Amino acid sequence: MEFDRYGFAVYSNPEEVQDDPRHHSYNGNINDANFAITQRVWDKIVNNWQRYTNGSSNKLRIHIKRGIPDAYRPAVWQLLLGSDFLMCNSDFDYSETVTKIHHDLVDANISEYCIDHAIITLSKYESVSCTEYDKMSPEKVSRISVMRQIMVDIGRSFPTHQKFMTDTAEGKEGRAELFRVLMVYALYNPSVGYCQGMAFIAGMLLMRLNEEDTFWCIVSLFEKSKYLRGYFDKSLSRIHNNAEVFWRILEQKKPKLWHHLDYMKIHPLMFVTQWFMTLYTGLPCWDTVLCIWDMILFEGTSTVFNVAITIMMLLEEKLLEATTLTDLMPCVLKISPKIVERSKFMPAVWKTILPEWEIKAVQAIIHEDKTDEVTKRKRLESESNDSSQRDKRSRIEETQTGESQVSKATIFQKLASIISGTEDVKKQHARKRNSLTPKRRQSDTRRRKLRPVMIEMKSLNDATVNGSSSPIQNNPLYENQQLRGIKINNEFSFRKQLDKNYLIKSTVSAKKPTIGSTAREKLSFKVFNTPTPLRPTQIKKSARGDATGSSPFTMSPDVEMNDLKNQSIRMKLELEKVD
Repeated sequence: MEFDRYGFAVYSNPEEVQDDPRHHSYNGNINDANFAITQRVWDKIVNNWQRYTNGSSNKLRIHIKRGIPDAYRPAVWQLLLGSDFLMCNSDFDYSETVTKIHHDLVDANISEYCIDHAIITLSKYESVSCTEYDKMSPEKVSRISVMRQIMVDIGRSFPTHQKFMTDTAEGKEGRAELFRVLMVYALYNPSVGYCQGMAFIAGMLLMRLNEEDTFWCIVSLFEKSKYLRGYFDKSLSRIHNNAEVFWRILEQKKPKLWHHLDYMKIHPLMFVTQWFMTLYTGLPCWDTVLCIWDMILFEGTSTVFNVAITIMMLLEEKLLEATTLTDLMPCVLKISPKIVERSKFMPAVWKTILPEWEIKAVQAIIHEDKTDEVTKRKRLESESNDSSQRDKRSRIEETQTGESQVSKATIFQKLASIISGTEDVKKQHARKRNSLTPKRRQSDTRRRKLRPVMIEMKSLNDATVNGSSSPIQNNPLYENQQLRGIKINNEFSFRKQLDKNYLIKSTVSAKKPTIGSTAREKLSFKVFNTPTPLRPTQIKKSARGDATGSSPFTMSPDVEMNDLKNQSIRMKLELEKVD
């Protein structure tokens, strides 16, 4: 079997390797005329690392963009990650942990070199009917479950690479090393343990480094905030956050494409998770993958967003043409080698300007939005709880007051009410009043306040508004008069009929009001209370032609006249006297 430049098997029929399709024709720099110069430059950089990393790192960035030779890539990656520093300053013993893992494998009667047999055996251990599984300690049970998860994922990690192929001795040794590295890290950091996606990153490093160096590089990658810390937690919080950040940036950079994907109901986690958790190791062109890793290890996760936005820009035409999910998803999950070819793709990545401050700004906006949503939700929940508690408290108080009022009744009142049959009616009214909600009670009280009240006023002679004995102090009908300070000196009753004696007495004996009323006003009062004469059509005539029946004037309590002429003469005389 033939292998390409990077160790991937070349198959005559591409359909045989649909799970791990790779591109094998590379325009390498092995025969490049400048290759010797590049090697000398990187030899100088590796030997004088502090000189290139202290202060400005623009020179190092320029050399990384030009490309790192394959022979110097392992040393450069370790220097960028600082794995040697971690190994020297840690008390963790890798070889001792591997020995403990071997003891567990022997107890379970499995081996890391026979992955398929180990998966079957561990599945039997986890079955309910297994008695030996119940006798194990909780720690050993958790280790066995992690072992099975790792072994299942190892078979999916780079199955066409010569280091992890099942048919060769080198492949079996590589898979055993991958198992040990991942298992040791699960014991090194139990809070994280193992998560799907770690196998691709560990396998990528094992292609270039030995087993223990790979472990410490994994520790640096998974636990430094610059790289992948939080990517493999149980909650996968950072993956969700970065996916949302990518979605916001795509909306800014490519709004048309974003609206199309949003219309198709595409969520970024449907395809971004594979890119971010494996650091683009699934791309078909391996030289492009190596260049992406060089930039990620140098600049951090900001390169992850640069690469993702560049892929979406290059796939924009195809994605806009897709009208269904079956046409759209393969474009982003199985990217064509023509899109990610190194000579075209990496210059596009470098041209994509996405500074780190912009990414942090978007992250801060997302964090503020989430905190606002949480505070708003908590406020609404507290308000609803407070309102329900207030309603419950008011109902309890009303029932208690109702019961206390009922208990205050005397024995004789209770007996009388029982005899009269009104006790049940009162209880029904009390229940109805207690069943009202606060809003309905408030509306009922307002309705009662606004209901017009007829106040009978008697004997109001010399009654002033400011006096304490006045019965109209609290009458809302006289509020305007109270404000003006007007004294009320009228005798009037809404329920009393006006008869002759009452009206004459009021006009004669009434004192002069403070408003300044004159005799003309008194006369106008008389005229106002004088009945209106009847029309001729209303006068009934007898057979003789004389007017019979009632007089054309009804009898007034003030004036006793027989005809209209005498009445008008008297009015004129009185007016002359007044003048």
